[in-house]
Amino acid sequence: FGQTAFADDENTQFIHNNFDDSPALGWLTDATGRVVWGLHQWISFGDNRQYTFNWGYFNTPGRWWDRGQFLAQLSWKGEVVEREMNLRILMLYDRFFPTLLGTTDDDDFQWSVTWDWLVSDAVGLFARLASNSRDVNPVELDFSVGLQWSGISASRPDDVAAFAFGYLKANKSVLVGIPEDTELSFELYYKLMLEEGKLQVTPHLLFVIDPGGGINWIDDTLVILGLRVFVPF
Repeated sequence: FGQTAFADDENTQFIHNNFDDSPALGWLTDATGRVVWGLHQWISFGDNRQYTFNWGYFNTPGRWWDRGQFLAQLSWKGEVVEREMNLRILMLYDRFFPTLLGTTDDDDFQWSVTWDWLVSDAVGLFARLASNSRDVNPVELDFSVGLQWSGISASRPDDVAAFAFGYLKANKSVLVGIPEDTELSFELYYKLMLEEGKLQVTPHLLFVIDPGGGINWIDDTLVILGLRVFVPF
């Protein structure tokens, strides 16, 4: 749900979670490591099955049908200038986190729109916008946009370079007294495809302005220089 072609896998694409999983949505599979059970179904229709409607219900084990999450997404896959383009609209009904946090008696309705387009054989673009309706998630709205460029060098046709920008708006009703209500992120990476893709080495650079809205941070800018090594098998 909420995926894009160029920012959906932290092992092979962007590393910052802002570009991988929209933070304005209340994902059950977060960093807490909770066990989640789900039921996921889908149907494709239209010319060349260009439309897909998928839906699912997810919750933790136990009283599974009580206070869970229901997601529904409509996707369109077509061609613009003979290049693949995808558009996805997601609606998420969340009863889990409002109940868990005890912050509101109302259910939280969340949504996102994602878009990606393979502009040429080498360049792909993506964008994502997401938000929610209640004072539950610390992130009220997020937006990201970026590009991927493969085959920059003729001698290394499988290598990939990519850049993305992300914007977060904090919910000040949840994060009371937060110094800044926005966070800006920039990520640049270059993925070296070695051993015919069996070894992928990715140096990356991250800039985060006002990380966490300034809570528990002395500096206004966080700079991270890292190296990811991924071995698919």
